[in-house]
Amino acid sequence: MIMGTSPRLLLLSQDDTTVQSVLAALNGNGALASEDVFATLSELVVHLSRTPVSVVLVDIDTHSGMLAELDPIISRFPDARFVVLSKIQSHQLIVEAMQIGARHVLSKESIKSDLPATLQRIKPKLDQEPKGRLITVLSASGGCGATTVCVNLADELQLICEDPVLLVDLDTCYGALGVYLGIRDRYGIGDVLSHRGQIDVDLIRSTASEYSERLKVLINPSADRQLGPLPLDLNQVDKMIEACRQAFSCTVIDAPRVPTEIAVSLATVSIGAVIVFQLAIKDLHVARTIHTALIERGVSPERIILLANRADARHPAVSATEARKAFGGASIEFARSDYRSAIRSNSIGKPLSQIARRSRLRRDLSRLAAKLANGHAAVHA
Repeated sequence: MIMGTSPRLLLLSQDDTTVQSVLAALNGNGALASEDVFATLSELVVHLSRTPVSVVLVDIDTHSGMLAELDPIISRFPDARFVVLSKIQSHQLIVEAMQIGARHVLSKESIKSDLPATLQRIKPKLDQEPKGRLITVLSASGGCGATTVCVNLADELQLICEDPVLLVDLDTCYGALGVYLGIRDRYGIGDVLSHRGQIDVDLIRSTASEYSERLKVLINPSADRQLGPLPLDLNQVDKMIEACRQAFSCTVIDAPRVPTEIAVSLATVSIGAVIVFQLAIKDLHVARTIHTALIERGVSPERIILLANRADARHPAVSATEARKAFGGASIEFARSDYRSAIRSNSIGKPLSQIARRSRLRRDLSRLAAKLANGHAAVHA
């Protein structure tokens, strides 16, 4: 076979119909020449070793073990974008393909109509793409209501922005977001963080569960285990964050018990790092420790939002004035207590906007979400 000169696209397929469909989709624009079509993986690997390419289309219907054979090849050539072509498209196939590093799974029936747009979307231009906003919710103690705050902030943001919002469960101990929203799925944040290939937009979008049209959730499925969730591998959190910001205009992360270095990484790139606490001595002490640690490690104080939850509970151990003094006079946001609405929201798996629109807790969180949506500078205005 004669090798082409720096082709932009390669195709692996033994099916003439598939080859013709690809050629028809490209409409003779020169992106694919006859010498860029390969019948075997070994031929493809030889070419990839000699000539850099942008995109590789792989017909996996050749034999049942094609995905497994493709795994080390994708890892070997990280600069190439691999697209899987298959007659049958299923959620399991999509997840398995993304797990080995493929960028997209395309049904053969839709090659002519969808291939051009797919190529346009996955071509290497990530550095020029705008990055979405990140909001991190940290917790001063278990039971302070951080998950309730996190879920409802994400819900309010998708209502305000009218764009899909991603909610990420980074709770290393309990992972309650899926339970809170009534979502059960086999895949979630653990699959993303343990991914051996590149963590990218397609992996995030294919792994996220759909709560609604504009609210997607990376749950922790292992939270359903009787012995608690499996521990999360946090070594790839930074890569996960960047992929989330590329995939969604806004991402809200529930990170109540992460190590300090992870909290710092999240807060550094967040427009708002929300520390949720109650007006109690223990909560105030932990919240102040988190607040100090973030600032000492270079996180701008303007990025940190102190949120006193259940602020109007009867006989608080610490007054609002005392709380402000504890943080050196820093501004504090307050979310009023509405135990009945919060419990009902949790019990039926729906945000406050759906079951308690006039709740004072909902109004407080909606106000905070609006400030975040308008830019973090407004939070401290």
